[in-house]
Amino acid sequence: MTGKQVHLLWEGTQLAHHSFALTNRSHCSNILDWDAAELTIIPYERDQFSATGDPILERLMAQDVRNKGLNLRERSKRPHVWVRHLWPPKPKPPGKDKWVVMQPWEYSLFPTKYIELLRGADEIWTPSRFSRSAFVSSGLDPDAVHVVPCGIDAQRFAPQGDALPLQTSKRFKFLFVGGTIYRKGIDILLETYTGSFSIEDDVCLVIKDTGVETLYRGQTAQKLISDYQAREDAPEIVYLNADLPHAKLAGLYRACDVFVSPYRGEGFSLPTLEAMACGIPVIVTRGGSTDDFVDAEVGWLIPSGKQSIGSSVYGDELPGEGFLLEPDARRLAELMQRAYTTPAEVARKGEQAAHRAHGYWTWQHATLEVLQRIDTMCGTAIAAQIGQQLTASGNRQ
Repeated sequence: MTGKQVHLLWEGTQLAHHSFALTNRSHCSNILDWDAAELTIIPYERDQFSATGDPILERLMAQDVRNKGLNLRERSKRPHVWVRHLWPPKPKPPGKDKWVVMQPWEYSLFPTKYIELLRGADEIWTPSRFSRSAFVSSGLDPDAVHVVPCGIDAQRFAPQGDALPLQTSKRFKFLFVGGTIYRKGIDILLETYTGSFSIEDDVCLVIKDTGVETLYRGQTAQKLISDYQAREDAPEIVYLNADLPHAKLAGLYRACDVFVSPYRGEGFSLPTLEAMACGIPVIVTRGGSTDDFVDAEVGWLIPSGKQSIGSSVYGDELPGEGFLLEPDARRLAELMQRAYTTPAEVARKGEQAAHRAHGYWTWQHATLEVLQRIDTMCGTAIAAQIGQQLTASGNRQ
């Protein structure tokens, strides 16, 4: 579409189940669909699944530097932008490319040792205003830190479609999706849910754990969940910890009524947005990353205060006292009871949630933000050209 004014080198995992890889796949697929730039993919982690048999993934892997046979030191004279989206951060890549660090963050401050690495970046892209505040508060130049949000696949995540069968006969289903770790508030959710409902209530809490054998191995709350399930009068809890392909997640959202995430810290919370896209209203913590796209029209907000985590995180020193959010458990209980007893309000908020996600928060919207940042760095006009062509073709979502 644009004559490939820029060579974009995208470093990060593509074939894995975590959100970093999903983000990489989504942006890179859009760039290929739009012919927006010459694209070279630079791998990071070992693949968790194969691209074979999936035309979209096979096309992505054809851009892998290992398959293209490209010498990264012998490149064309066009502007080059190197986007690095991985963890932990690495030093500046070789060459004179524009260097972008794409990095979410869940706490109020970013570790000092990584801040020094990031100072050499031309730009830092982060998915929420909350996350941006952490980088700026840690000493990075505010003019270098920009919000580039995540998005949803509008065709896959929609109210229409099959629902995933669940092992419950209960009418009303709350849903939690994410690693069952302290930062995501699983302990608050379990205590509040079991204290607010009983086995007699026509309600179930569905917990879809993630990263059990990978990202959060040894950190998840599987035993705690089992202990709650074993209580004699406990309301029903369905626990799912097997890998679920991202393509099937939409069916899980559609099988439930309200998404709930009393998180203490999130860089974006993509499951919240995906639930909204499927027509599911959300109960989430106020004051965090989801403030960017959640309000009273599409869900319920849990008031929160600040909780000190001291001067380090994961053993890394912070440039000051760091904080997480602490959701108000009493208010969470009230909101869960309200959702359970007001089906008309749930339906109304769910409809608005889907409208908002599909109207403003797709991966197309997010990738256009990527292209706008590239335009600013390189003096090109790729985003405007793509936007006009998408509008003219009726494909802009």
